[in-house]
Amino acid sequence: MPSDKAPGPDGYTGRFYKVAWQLIKVDFMAAISRLMLGDVSQLFLLNSAYITLLPKTADAIEVKDFRPISLIHSFAKIVTKLLANRLAS
Repeated sequence: MPSDKAPGPDGYTGRFYKVAWQLIKVDFMAAISRLMLGDVSQLFLLNSAYITLLPKTADAIEVKDFRPISLIHSFAKIVTKLLANRLAS
C-alpha cells in the first residue's frame, strides 16, 4: 500500500501499517488467518465502502461531469490485494 494515499473510512493509511507493524502484526495476521480459514462471521464490520462522486470540472451539473470513487477500509484493501496476488500466480 502506498504510504501517502488518502485514508479510507477507517482513517488508516499505508503509513500507519508500516509504522505500527511491530505492534499490530500479531492481531493483523490472526485476522487474516481467520478469513483464510473461512471464518467470515464478523466480516460485515470491515466489508463496507463509501461511494461518492467527485466533480471533473468546477461547473459539474450532469452525471457525466462526475467521477465515482469508492473508499473502502484499509484492511479490506489489504485482503483483496492478498487474494488477487494469490490468484494471479
